Amino acid sequence: MAVLGKIIGGVLGFFLGGPLGAILGATAGHYVADDKKTRKKFFTNIGGNRSEVVFFSGLFSLIGKVASADGSISQQEVAVINQFIDRNFRLDPVRKNYAMAIVHQAARSHESAEDIAMQLRAELSSKPQVRELLIDILVAVAAADGSFLSTEERMIRNICAILGFADSFYFSVKERYVNADGSSRQQQYRQSHASSTSSLSEQQAYKILACEKGCSDEELKKAYRKLVKKYHPDALSSQGVSDDFREVAKRRYLEIQEAFDLLTARRKF
Repeated sequence: MAVLGKIIGGVLGFFLGGPLGAILGATAGHYVADDKKTRKKFFTNIGGNRSEVVFFSGLFSLIGKVASADGSISQQEVAVINQFIDRNFRLDPVRKNYAMAIVHQAARSHESAEDIAMQLRAELSSKPQVRELLIDILVAVAAADGSFLSTEERMIRNICAILGFADSFYFSVKERYVNADGSSRQQQYRQSHASSTSSLSEQQAYKILACEKGCSDEELKKAYRKLVKKYHPDALSSQGVSDDFREVAKRRYLEIQEAFDLLTARRKF
């Protein structure tokens, strides 16, 4: 590792602190070369402010931890993560390289997923939507290859609990990505939106809107308006989530809209 790389890594580690600082510092130390152009790209692309750095480094650190929950991260898992990033995020090649570097560093780091989650809870204590987005993405990545391993599920549930969410929240997220038989719903989701046909059942629609089937029309509308306000992509942008991740937020927003449209059509109002 170049001396300058070590210095830059140390500065970044001090800036963030905790397990995320250690992972980001080590990543920078290994990744940054002794030339001005590369150094400038690293500082420009890792994040514009502390909130963006926390989200970027925290997300990809946890992806690395979940992917290596069984002891190591395989080439197949790396390929799945790369494909997921291409489909769901708007990272340019430079930012994608940094993201994958953090994934690999976190996977081999001695820092635990639980310690990373504890730091994220402290950093994001006033941003529940951002913490929810982290869980949403972790479940989506874990289910992306069509097999949701028990080791991955245990780790994500632990992370979910540390971030302040009940098991019921975790299972509501899982249900959006994994069918009862364990197969992935993500392909169904892409197909339904490509063809403008809904893949949701009425039961799933009520769960998405957090309503009981017997609720009144007014209660349904109130729940819908609350969720639309909460999960609008612009709301997440204001909490330090960069535009690179707007597609993920948009997916949740569209799912809420899809559920409401289905139920209003059934109820005829």
